[in-house]
Amino acid sequence: MLISNEKLHDLIENIYEAAVDPEKWPVLVTAVANLLENTNYQDFRGYSQHHQNTFLPGSEAPETISLQSALLQVCPLSSDSEEASGQYSQTELDAILLRHFKSALGIAQKLNVRESYRAIMTSVLDQLPVGLLILNSKGSVLESNFLAKKMLENQGLLKIEDGIINVKDRELKARLFKAIQAVALDFSGKHNQVLMLGEAARPLEKLMVLLSTIYGQQDESGNQLVAAFLSSPKNQPVSIPDSLTQYYGLTKKEVEVACLLIRGFSVKELANEMHVTEHTARSHLKSLLSKTKTQRQTELVRILLTGPRPIIEQAQQVALYRGSIQNQEVKQVTVKDGRTLSYSEYGKPMGKPILYLHSILGGGKELELMATSDEISELGYRIIAPDRPGYGRSSVDKNGSLSAFAEDLNVLLEHLKITQLPVLGFSMGALYGGSFANAYPNRVQKLIAVSAGLASTEKSEFQQMNPLWRVSMLLARDVPKAFRLIANLMYTTFRKNPHKVYSLISSSVVGEEKTRFLDSKFEKEFCNVLNYGWQQGLYSVCREVERLVGKPDFEPGSLPTHVVFWHGNKDMHVPLSVARRLEKQLPSTEFREGLNSSHFFICLKLKEILCVEMS
Repeated sequence: MLISNEKLHDLIENIYEAAVDPEKWPVLVTAVANLLENTNYQDFRGYSQHHQNTFLPGSEAPETISLQSALLQVCPLSSDSEEASGQYSQTELDAILLRHFKSALGIAQKLNVRESYRAIMTSVLDQLPVGLLILNSKGSVLESNFLAKKMLENQGLLKIEDGIINVKDRELKARLFKAIQAVALDFSGKHNQVLMLGEAARPLEKLMVLLSTIYGQQDESGNQLVAAFLSSPKNQPVSIPDSLTQYYGLTKKEVEVACLLIRGFSVKELANEMHVTEHTARSHLKSLLSKTKTQRQTELVRILLTGPRPIIEQAQQVALYRGSIQNQEVKQVTVKDGRTLSYSEYGKPMGKPILYLHSILGGGKELELMATSDEISELGYRIIAPDRPGYGRSSVDKNGSLSAFAEDLNVLLEHLKITQLPVLGFSMGALYGGSFANAYPNRVQKLIAVSAGLASTEKSEFQQMNPLWRVSMLLARDVPKAFRLIANLMYTTFRKNPHKVYSLISSSVVGEEKTRFLDSKFEKEFCNVLNYGWQQGLYSVCREVERLVGKPDFEPGSLPTHVVFWHGNKDMHVPLSVARRLEKQLPSTEFREGLNSSHFFICLKLKEILCVEMS
C-alpha cells in the first residue's frame, strides 16, 4: 500500500507526544484510526502473534522497560525523507507502529516515575514561606506553589488568565513583561528585577514581584525559565530565619527592616511602620547592604528571600561545573544582536594562535580532555576555544546556522586582533570550520578536520553507528519533534545520573580510547565537560543535530581552504566512509587514517596532530 511519509511521520510524532502528555492519547487513537481507514488497513487479526516477535529479543515488557532500552528501540523511518510516500505492506506498517508504541510506553513509564518525583517537589514548594511562580519567557505559568495561588486569589493586582499572568494596568503590564523577557534572556544568571505593583497611598495592598533566572532550564523557544517570588504586606508571613540573622550578624532593628523590605515596604513606609525617621531607616538599610555585601536593594531582597549569596554561588558552581571544570577563565565578547560569545584560551599568551571548534558534546572546555594548558604552552601554541551559541556561557542564537556562527568567529578574531590562523574542528566543529573558511577565506590558513563528515545517507553507514547516535540522527532527520522530546529525557537522566549517558557514549570506543574511557578520573572529567557544555539545556544541541542531518549552507566543492582529515578507521559516530565521501567533494585535501581508532582518538592524539600539522 502507498502511504504518505509525511502522514506516517506525523503519526509517529503523535505517539511520542502522547508518551509525554497522556491527554494526547485520544488524538493519537484518532490519528491511527484515520491512517488505517485511509490505507484500507482493515484487519489486525492474525498479526498480533507475529508482531509479538518483532520486539528485540530478550527486551523488557513495556511496563518495566528502562529509559535506555526505550531509546535504543526507537525505530524511525529509514527511508529517504525527501520521498513523498513509501510502499509498505500491512505487516511492515504494523511493525513500524508497534515498535514505536513500545518505545513510547517505556518512555511514558519513566515519565510517570518523574511525575511522582515532581509531586513530591511540588509539596516541598508548597511549604515555602514565599509565593513562587515558575514562568516562561511569554509569561505562561508553568508551576506555582500554594502561597502564590492564595496571594493571587486575595488581591486584585496580579492575576492568572488562560495560564498567563496578567496585570490590569497597561503600563504596569508592559513593564512586567519587559522585565520577564529581560530576565529570560539573561544567560549569565546573575541579574534580577524587582517590580512594585500597587498604589503608594495603599501600602498594605502593594505586591512586590522579584524575577530571577532559573539558570539551565529553558522553554521551547530556548529562553531561560523565570522564577517570580511574590511578597505583600497583607499576605506574606515571611520572617528572617535565625540562620540568616546569625550568618550576617544582624541586629533586631536590621531584622525588622529586612522583614518589611521583603513585604514590599519602601523606605518611607517602613519608617512610618517602625515609628522612626527616614534617616534612621536609611541607616539601617545601609548597614544591611554592607553586612550582606550587596550594592542594590534588589540584590538584598533576593538574598533575604533565597539565602546568602555565597551559598547560592557555591551551589550554582557545584551544579554547573561539578568540581574542577573552571580551572581556566572563561572570557566573553559581544557579537551580533548583542549576544554574548564565551571562549577560553589555553597555552602561551603570545604563542602561535589556533582556533579550536568543539563537537556537539562539550563546548570549548572539551579541549581540557585532550591536553593541559601547560602542555599546550610547551608546544608553543595559544589555542582559542569558543563556546557556540547555547553551549557553555554563550547566549542562545535562535536564528543560528553555520554561516551565522562564522560571523561570530569573525567578531571574535577582530576582538583578539588576530588576522589569520589554522582552524582545528572536532566532529561537528569541522563543519563550522568549513563554513568559516568559506565565508572568510583570508582568515583560515588550514582546516584540520578530526572525526568529521557530512550527514549519513546510506543504510550501511547507519548500521556502523553507535546505537544512541544512530537513533539521534534518524529521529532528527525524520521526526525532529520526537527527537527533541527524547533528548530532553536524556538530559534529565544525565543530570540525575551522568554515568548512564557516559556509558552510552563510551560503548563504541576501541583500543587505547577504551582504556582511557574506563579510567574513573577521565569519566569524571568528561562528565564535567558535558555539564559545562550543556548547562543551558539541550535546545541548541538539538538544533545542531538537526542542522547536521540537513544540507550545509556552503558548497563543499568550492571551499577555498586546504582540509586535512584525521579519522579513526573504527569510528562509530562518523563512519570512515562518511568522511571519505566528504573528502571526495572537497578540492584540496589530505587524509590521515588512524588504525584501531574510533571517534574520540583526539583525546589521545591532540599533541601529535598539532606537531604534524603545525610544523
